[in-house]
Amino acid sequence: MKYSVKIVLVNPESKLLLQLRDNIPGIVDPGRWDFIGGAMEKGETAQQSIRRELKEEISSEVEDIAQIPELYVNGREEKYDDDHIVFMFRGSIRDAIRQIRLYEGQEVRYFGITDLRSINFPRFYTEYVNKYKGMIFKK
Repeated sequence: MKYSVKIVLVNPESKLLLQLRDNIPGIVDPGRWDFIGGAMEKGETAQQSIRRELKEEISSEVEDIAQIPELYVNGREEKYDDDHIVFMFRGSIRDAIRQIRLYEGQEVRYFGITDLRSINFPRFYTEYVNKYKGMIFKK
Protein backbone atom coordinates (compact mmCIF):
# COMPACT_ATOMS: atom_id res chain seq x y z
CA MET A 1 0.00 0.00 0.00
CA LYS A 2 1.26 3.48 -0.89
CA TYR A 3 0.12 6.75 0.65
CA SER A 4 -0.04 10.08 -1.11
CA VAL A 5 -1.71 13.48 -0.94
CA LYS A 6 -3.48 15.56 -3.59
CA ILE A 7 -5.18 18.93 -3.49
CA VAL A 8 -8.10 20.03 -5.64
CA LEU A 9 -7.41 23.73 -6.22
CA VAL A 10 -10.41 25.84 -7.22
CA ASN A 11 -10.28 29.40 -8.58
CA PRO A 12 -13.02 32.06 -8.23
CA GLU A 13 -14.55 30.92 -11.56
CA SER A 14 -14.95 27.36 -10.16
CA LYS A 15 -12.21 26.00 -12.43
CA LEU A 16 -9.75 23.36 -11.24
CA LEU A 17 -5.99 23.88 -11.43
CA LEU A 18 -4.27 20.82 -12.91
CA GLN A 19 -0.62 20.08 -13.53
CA LEU A 20 0.60 18.28 -16.65
CA ARG A 21 3.05 15.72 -15.27
CA ASP A 22 6.51 15.37 -16.74
CA ASN A 23 6.72 12.80 -19.52
CA ILE A 24 9.53 10.81 -17.92
CA PRO A 25 9.50 7.00 -18.03
CA GLY A 26 9.39 5.46 -14.56
CA ILE A 27 7.24 8.10 -12.86
CA VAL A 28 3.58 7.53 -12.05
CA ASP A 29 1.25 8.74 -14.83
CA PRO A 30 3.84 10.44 -17.08
CA GLY A 31 2.35 13.00 -19.45
CA ARG A 32 -1.08 13.01 -17.75
CA TRP A 33 -2.97 15.84 -16.11
CA ASP A 34 -3.09 15.56 -12.33
CA PHE A 35 -3.82 17.44 -9.13
CA ILE A 36 -0.91 19.01 -7.25
CA GLY A 37 0.50 16.57 -4.72
CA GLY A 38 2.66 13.52 -4.33
CA ALA A 39 3.93 10.77 -2.07
CA MET A 40 3.92 11.19 1.68
CA GLU A 41 7.30 11.06 3.37
CA LYS A 42 7.95 8.90 6.42
CA GLY A 43 6.78 10.58 9.62
CA GLU A 44 4.66 13.23 7.88
CA THR A 45 1.00 13.83 8.56
CA ALA A 46 -1.23 14.33 5.52
CA GLN A 47 -1.50 18.06 6.39
CA GLN A 48 2.30 18.44 6.54
CA SER A 49 2.70 16.50 3.33
CA ILE A 50 0.26 18.59 1.27
CA ARG A 51 1.85 21.83 2.47
CA ARG A 52 5.31 20.52 1.49
CA GLU A 53 4.03 19.40 -1.92
CA LEU A 54 2.47 22.81 -2.59
CA LYS A 55 5.79 24.54 -1.83
CA GLU A 56 7.70 22.06 -4.02
CA GLU A 57 5.38 22.30 -7.03
CA ILE A 58 3.90 25.81 -7.38
CA SER A 59 4.58 29.37 -6.23
CA SER A 60 1.00 30.39 -5.50
CA GLU A 61 -0.69 31.18 -2.22
CA VAL A 62 -3.42 28.67 -1.42
CA GLU A 63 -6.21 29.54 1.00
CA ASP A 64 -8.91 27.62 2.83
CA ILE A 65 -7.09 24.28 2.75
CA ALA A 66 -9.38 21.58 4.11
CA GLN A 67 -9.16 17.82 4.13
CA ILE A 68 -11.96 16.06 2.27
CA PRO A 69 -12.68 12.31 2.01
CA GLU A 70 -9.74 10.10 1.11
CA LEU A 71 -9.61 8.11 -2.10
CA TYR A 72 -8.74 4.43 -2.44
CA VAL A 73 -7.12 3.52 -5.77
CA ASN A 74 -7.01 -0.15 -6.79
CA GLY A 75 -3.53 -0.66 -8.20
CA ARG A 76 -4.42 -3.62 -10.39
CA GLU A 77 -7.36 -1.84 -12.04
CA GLU A 78 -5.27 1.26 -12.73
CA LYS A 79 -2.11 -0.65 -13.76
CA TYR A 80 -0.07 0.68 -10.82
CA ASP A 81 2.44 -1.33 -8.79
CA ASP A 82 0.45 -1.04 -5.55
CA ASP A 83 -2.88 0.03 -4.16
CA HIS A 84 -2.98 3.65 -3.03
CA ILE A 85 -4.66 5.64 -0.30
CA VAL A 86 -4.80 9.27 -1.42
CA PHE A 87 -5.48 11.83 1.30
CA MET A 88 -7.46 14.50 -0.52
CA PHE A 89 -7.67 18.22 0.18
CA ARG A 90 -9.42 21.18 -1.36
CA GLY A 91 -8.13 24.73 -1.48
CA SER A 92 -8.80 28.11 -3.05
CA ILE A 93 -6.40 29.75 -5.49
CA ARG A 94 -6.79 33.23 -6.98
CA ASP A 95 -3.79 33.47 -9.29
CA ALA A 96 -4.13 33.64 -13.06
CA ILE A 97 -2.11 31.02 -14.95
CA ARG A 98 0.54 33.58 -15.95
CA GLN A 99 1.14 34.34 -12.23
CA ILE A 100 1.82 30.72 -11.25
CA ARG A 101 5.41 29.56 -11.27
CA LEU A 102 5.58 25.79 -11.76
CA TYR A 103 8.52 23.94 -10.18
CA GLU A 104 7.52 20.38 -11.22
CA GLY A 105 5.73 19.20 -14.33
CA GLN A 106 5.31 20.63 -17.83
CA GLU A 107 2.55 23.18 -17.31
CA VAL A 108 -0.50 24.14 -15.26
CA ARG A 109 -3.93 25.01 -16.61
CA TYR A 110 -7.44 25.61 -15.32
CA PHE A 111 -10.22 23.24 -16.39
CA GLY A 112 -13.96 23.20 -15.85
CA ILE A 113 -15.51 20.09 -14.33
CA THR A 114 -17.02 19.16 -17.71
CA ASP A 115 -13.57 19.25 -19.36
CA LEU A 116 -12.18 16.45 -17.20
CA ARG A 117 -13.56 13.60 -19.33
CA SER A 118 -11.97 14.97 -22.51
CA ILE A 119 -8.38 15.29 -21.25
CA ASN A 120 -5.76 12.72 -20.30
CA PHE A 121 -6.80 12.65 -16.63
CA PRO A 122 -7.32 9.60 -14.40
CA ARG A 123 -10.94 8.40 -14.48
CA PHE A 124 -10.98 7.84 -10.72
CA TYR A 125 -10.26 11.55 -10.13
CA THR A 126 -13.09 12.61 -12.45
CA GLU A 127 -15.45 10.31 -10.55
CA TYR A 128 -14.15 11.66 -7.24
CA VAL A 129 -14.72 15.31 -8.26
CA ASN A 130 -18.25 14.53 -9.38
CA LYS A 131 -19.02 12.62 -6.18
CA TYR A 132 -17.66 15.31 -3.83
CA LYS A 133 -18.32 18.48 -5.83
CA GLY A 134 -20.45 19.89 -2.99
CA MET A 135 -17.36 19.85 -0.75
CA ILE A 136 -14.93 20.90 -3.48
CA PHE A 137 -16.85 23.86 -4.86
CA LYS A 138 -18.16 25.25 -1.59
CA LYS A 139 -18.25 29.04 -1.56
